[in-house]
Amino acid sequence: VRIITVNKNNKIWQTLVAILFFIVVISSAWFLMGAKDIVGVVSKFGYWAPLLLIILKVSTIIISPLGGTPIYFAVPALFGFWPGFIYLVIADAVGYSAVFWISRVYGRKIMNRMLSDEQILWADKMLRYMGSWKGLTIVRVVFAPLADTISYAAGLTKISFKEYFLATFPLLVLHVVITNNITTQFVKNQIAYVIVVSIVMSLSVVFIIFRKQIKKLLIHLEL
Repeated sequence: VRIITVNKNNKIWQTLVAILFFIVVISSAWFLMGAKDIVGVVSKFGYWAPLLLIILKVSTIIISPLGGTPIYFAVPALFGFWPGFIYLVIADAVGYSAVFWISRVYGRKIMNRMLSDEQILWADKMLRYMGSWKGLTIVRVVFAPLADTISYAAGLTKISFKEYFLATFPLLVLHVVITNNITTQFVKNQIAYVIVVSIVMSLSVVFIIFRKQIKKLLIHLEL
C-alpha cells in the first residue's frame, strides 16, 4: 500500500490558519450579536453546521500535533451545551477510532509521519505500559493531554479495538463534559469569552511555533 508523504509544516500551518479564522469569526459574531442570535443563525445551516464541526474536530485529532482545544471554546457559542456535547462526543469517538485504525493498518511508518518528533518520543515511552486495556486506561488518565499520541501508539499494540474503545470512550465523554461545562460558563460573559478564546489561540500558536524548543527543554529536564 502506498503511503503519501505528508509535509508536516505545511499541514500544521494550513490547519492552524483555518482554526484561527474559524475562532476569530465565531468570537466576533458572538461579541457583536449575542448568544440567541448566533445560535439562530447557525440553526439555519441545518445539518451542514454540525457536519463541518465534526469534520474539523476529527481532522485535529488525526493531523497531529494540532490540538482541538480552541474548538471547545467555539462549540457552546455555536450550538448550545447539549447539541455541542453530542457533536463533540461523536467527533472524538470517530477521530480516535480513525487514529487507532490508521496506526493499526499502516504501522509505525504512518505514525512517524503524522506525529511530531516530541510526540513520537512520548509514544515510545508509553508503549511499554500499554500491553493491556488496564495499562491503556492508566496511560490515558495520567497522560490525558496526549490523547491523540496515545491513540496512535495503541494501534501498534496487540490490544483489540473493543478493548481500546472501552478504555477510551468513557474518558473522552468525561473530557467533553468538563470542557463543555467550563467553556459554557465563559460564554455567558461576552468579554470574558473573547479574552479566553484569544488566550487559548495565542498559547496554541506559541506551542506550535516553539515546539522544537519545548521538546529540547523537556529532554533537558528528563520529563
